[in-house]
Amino acid sequence: MLWSLHSSRARLPENGFQAPAPPNFGRYVNAELDGLVAGYFRTIPVPERISVLGRIIRHVAEQLPVMGTYYSPAPDAFANRLVNVSPRNVGLTGTNPAWNAHEWDVRS
Repeated sequence: MLWSLHSSRARLPENGFQAPAPPNFGRYVNAELDGLVAGYFRTIPVPERISVLGRIIRHVAEQLPVMGTYYSPAPDAFANRLVNVSPRNVGLTGTNPAWNAHEWDVRS
């Protein structure tokens, strides 16, 4: 993940839109972040490496070159005759829409 933030991985016209893996799909270019990423991979002692990683995280949090998506809608359709159908319980059992199927019943 860290190398994919480095400018050398950006797909730009200068490199024919080709980049080594992992590519920087967002084409984010920042010399400060490049220095931090390179410093992270040059640093061996764990405390110093954690410190550099903290500075990388701060940069990413402030500049938002990448931002994850935490909301993934997954609609489900059920017949209106089914009773006791409840929303997915993602936190406990994953994304299975039938996580509580043992409680379902059919209304007559």
